[in-house]
Amino acid sequence: YYPEWGNVDSWGGPLDGSISIIDVFHFDGEPDGIMPLVAQPASNVKDLFYQNGFSNINNIAISGQNEKSSVRFSLGNTLLNGVIPNDKVKKLNFTLRATSQITEKLSVDGRISYNRTEGSQRPITGYSDNNPVWNLAIMARFTPLDFIKEYYEKTKSFARFPGENYNPWYIVNELKNNDTRDRFIGYMSATFSFNDWLSLTAKTSMDTYTNVRKNTWPVGARGSDNSRGRIQQSI
Repeated sequence: YYPEWGNVDSWGGPLDGSISIIDVFHFDGEPDGIMPLVAQPASNVKDLFYQNGFSNINNIAISGQNEKSSVRFSLGNTLLNGVIPNDKVKKLNFTLRATSQITEKLSVDGRISYNRTEGSQRPITGYSDNNPVWNLAIMARFTPLDFIKEYYEKTKSFARFPGENYNPWYIVNELKNNDTRDRFIGYMSATFSFNDWLSLTAKTSMDTYTNVRKNTWPVGARGSDNSRGRIQQSI
């Protein structure tokens, strides 16, 4: 039975097994059973949901110079895997810089950088049904998280159970989000020296980027706006 003095979605009787409730944590077609009202293991969220984060950063640079000119090229690559499943970020950047003393009085200096960032399944933050961490935080402590995980893996459904708002595994696997950002940064300067104490410098620079974000909800997702499937893209 469910305790008369509380709502098992949030509060209720003591989680010490002294009372029992209807066990509805089963697959469709299976009968309800009886389960003791006890807290799940303290480490179940850490052990079942989170994963070890990983970062891999590589950089290489090549440079050369002579009496009047110098050039340097650098290339970097970064791969980040977050502690939340499927959260990945890739970064690629390169920078080219060159200087030259064209004449005794005229010198130039220039640099251009390109940065590309690709994000996949970045976790939603804040108070949101689509935030897996928020859904884990408000989940009742008696809810068997191992069954919630198994239910998604076998049915690919977000089906709600007592004490559960939105299945975290459904969120990180089925609610797709991707983003791409391309950024160019550059400058050029030229300096003309009239004498030892007087010179004139002209500079120009740019900083421009494009940012594309795409969110996809599959058919059957939660919510009247999403249940038929939906794609949202912004630039």
